[in-house]
Amino acid sequence: MDKKEQNELEPEGIDEILMMDGVTPTKNICIKNHSVFTKEGYIRMNKVNAQSSLLMVATAWVGLIVINVILYLQKSWTFAIITSVLVVAYPFILKLLSTRQINRTFKMYEGTMGNASYDYEFKDGQIDFTFKSKTQTSPGSIKYSSIYHVICDDDYVFVFISSNQIYIIEKKGFEEGEMEKAIDLLKSKGIKVKDKSKKK
Repeated sequence: MDKKEQNELEPEGIDEILMMDGVTPTKNICIKNHSVFTKEGYIRMNKVNAQSSLLMVATAWVGLIVINVILYLQKSWTFAIITSVLVVAYPFILKLLSTRQINRTFKMYEGTMGNASYDYEFKDGQIDFTFKSKTQTSPGSIKYSSIYHVICDDDYVFVFISSNQIYIIEKKGFEEGEMEKAIDLLKSKGIKVKDKSKKK
């Protein structure tokens, strides 16, 4: 093919050549997803987020055990018994407080957002979305450079901007085969994707 013929190729023609060579063009890609904000998704997101900070929780627990041992060695029996109770009860107290906080926060969101939903469009440059609730409809976008990492479980794709800002994307909201394409697109942007699905 000479230079003149190459210049005469339309963009669609170039895409067709790429497809024939086994390369998927991404400049016109648009992978759609519809996700609904649910309690199940919110609880699952918090569980995944808690696992990310598990080291901090474990460190605090080990700290309690060390203090407990020191108090026993110093024969400070009253404080030693108190810390022993805390060591045993710590995981249960943490889970109870966490569950109560999650339920309280979800009720607050549910009151203001109602049956909120997100319509996502995974594009080459960014992820566009439209947020819809009973009170408002607003557009937005997520730059790939702003994504910290992505965690997948059996039913959701969690897009982390930070530990306090996470987008919950339902896998069932993709058309068949589109979810895999979305994950491949994220990986192609240098984003770390962790798969914690039990059904692989």
